[in-house]
Amino acid sequence: MKILVISDTHSNIKLVDSIFEIFKDDNIDTVIHCGDNLVDAKKLQKKYSNIKFYMVAGNCDPEGNGPEAILEADIGGVHTMVVHGHKHYVNLNLDTLLSEAKESGAKLVAFGHTHIATVQVRDGITIVNPGSLSQPRDGIYKSFAIVTICNGVVNDVQMWQFTHKTEVTLNTKLQIVS
Repeated sequence: MKILVISDTHSNIKLVDSIFEIFKDDNIDTVIHCGDNLVDAKKLQKKYSNIKFYMVAGNCDPEGNGPEAILEADIGGVHTMVVHGHKHYVNLNLDTLLSEAKESGAKLVAFGHTHIATVQVRDGITIVNPGSLSQPRDGIYKSFAIVTICNGVVNDVQMWQFTHKTEVTLNTKLQIVS
């Protein structure tokens, strides 16, 4: 299973079309949108109706302080937690996020808010922030992640950057060894 993880699109969803064109042979069958903006995620869900979407509200969404701000789901056999991150103080550190993930039994956590791409494994939990497809804060490149799940286990996470409107480069690949 291939999962496209995006966040902080802030009304700039044109690059998602480029992602699907570039990775058309990779069979992306799921999208996780980590908030800001929920309206963007719903537009994409309508456009790509053959793909399963998981989405949460962010701090720039009216629903950002309600129940739409967190989602837990079994995705490809992996208990997954999706949040935007503003309610977990991810600008400071990932401790609150990690604590809640442990409590929920999540093995994969996707979040946004910081506009800074990162991937790490802590205490057996794969934590992914795809950065931003609109306003990156860690450089000039807009970014996204692709997570591969095989047999109910997170296999690898690839962090990609747009170096041009239709060109991407692999920035980081984390192979998960369980």
